[in-house]
Amino acid sequence: MNKIFVFLLLLSVSTVSVAQTYQYRVGFTDKNNTIYSLDNPEVFLSQASIDRRLNQHIAVDSLDFPVNRNYIDSVCVRGAVFFTSSKWLNSAVFRITDTSILSSVRNLPFVNQVVFLKKENSEIPPVYFPIRKLKPLKSKIKSVSTDYDYGYSLSRNQLINIDSLHMLGFDGKGMKITILDGGFYRADSTISFDSLWQTGRILGYKDFVNPESDFFTQNYHGTAVLSTMGSYQNGSLVGSSPQASFWLLRSEDVSSETWAEQDYWVAAAEYADSVGTWLLTSSLGYSRFDYPEQNYTWNDLNGTTAYVSKGASIAAQKGILVVNSVGNEGNKAWHYLCFPGDAQDALSVASVNSSGNASAFSGYGRPDSEYLKPDVTAQGEYVTVAVYTSYTSVNGTSFSTPTVCGAAACLWQAFPQADSRQIINAIKASGNRASHPDTIYGYGIPDFMKAYRILDSTFNYKPDTNSHDTTTYISVVDMEKEFCKVYPNPYTGIFTIVFSSSSSSPVVIELYNSAGNRVLKQREKSVLQGQQITIQDTSSQSKGVYILQIKNDKQKYVQKLIKD
Repeated sequence: MNKIFVFLLLLSVSTVSVAQTYQYRVGFTDKNNTIYSLDNPEVFLSQASIDRRLNQHIAVDSLDFPVNRNYIDSVCVRGAVFFTSSKWLNSAVFRITDTSILSSVRNLPFVNQVVFLKKENSEIPPVYFPIRKLKPLKSKIKSVSTDYDYGYSLSRNQLINIDSLHMLGFDGKGMKITILDGGFYRADSTISFDSLWQTGRILGYKDFVNPESDFFTQNYHGTAVLSTMGSYQNGSLVGSSPQASFWLLRSEDVSSETWAEQDYWVAAAEYADSVGTWLLTSSLGYSRFDYPEQNYTWNDLNGTTAYVSKGASIAAQKGILVVNSVGNEGNKAWHYLCFPGDAQDALSVASVNSSGNASAFSGYGRPDSEYLKPDVTAQGEYVTVAVYTSYTSVNGTSFSTPTVCGAAACLWQAFPQADSRQIINAIKASGNRASHPDTIYGYGIPDFMKAYRILDSTFNYKPDTNSHDTTTYISVVDMEKEFCKVYPNPYTGIFTIVFSSSSSSPVVIELYNSAGNRVLKQREKSVLQGQQITIQDTSSQSKGVYILQIKNDKQKYVQKLIKD
């Protein structure tokens, strides 16, 4: 009896007519009669957002003014429901059930555009990729000067030489990174993120697609992206910025592909700005949509046509280091990079395999563009990521991109006086194709230790004397001037250290192979200025890359050596 009743109830519900809901973007002509003033930016910007601008000498301007609320209200009284807005692009998104009101909206004197975005639906978002479990890895890799035991993430971190910055103590600590993605399924209970939650480095999370969603029950993709940067599970997975702090923002509706997601992206980027983020990574890209009339064309790849690309460019101009994937269309009909990867001021990342060869799926830049894209590349093939209690191997520029973003955070941590453009330029200049960039690799695979040296030569960086860390980290350039020089490099089995200054405290000389294993250790009770110490590498280790570390009680010198 009860079963029949339930069946009849469901049947009656199924026959009820539900009005179709649409989303439209309404663009406004101006911000006239605003209540805000450039003289008082603290009224409409957070202090963290203001500070980031000040640190980079970026002026607050009218783009930072919120959208005129009276304009939004004027659209709402005609029957629309406000959903979100963009102050940078002076527009708002509304939900509408009665499209007949659009004519009156278009006739408003302050409206210059009404654009269809999508029909709303209630589809269940699919899992982005199949989960293939890998056994936890018990790695023998030992850290040189940190506790980092990279495990599955060793190859991708070493490919861009971010492990060398970690050795210098730059691991993203204090840097704020915002991730824009399609979901962060169980990121609140993924083992690799335990340290993030325990130390309060998940700064917050917000859903721009469905503000009422159960945030951590959505798509896996953002969780995987986060793991490339923020994982800290020694012996299994260590991200490129394991001590950074993160905002998690959902802007992608994986159940559809419509222009609305561009508006969500820009709204999320503005939110990231408002909370004072320094870096934004987005493994999202757009070119083809569910409604063919929305499709972009090859000629639109100019950084100024797509709504999302405009938003990405403005975010970068506001001092945020925007890192975006080029997309996985390289071996598909579209072929080129996706939007907003075409934004000129963003750092666009392509994909290579662990050997440095271009991935077939990685999107190409437009050959006749006024500026080169992609900018750089990193490993995006067979990347191991964390998903809840397991690891899985994935492919895509979705994973090369955050790896670079995390590394950029470490580089910026080392040079906080730099602006975002200087960080990007150093990364590009460090690429292995910097002398011959192209539309497949861009400037190539960045070497973050080389980028460090480039910036060091500009800023002659000195550590913060107020830091709780009593170790003084001397840069390679400074150490060569003040403490020692090492030659030859490359070496065949013997190298010499020449000390430029004396040290009355013991000096420890250590050499590590690329797996992080120490192959040589030598201790000197003291050294004198001009003293030469010849080191004979008698280990049976093969040719390759080694890390030399020389330290006393106050200083530490780290340099990469090549053994021929």
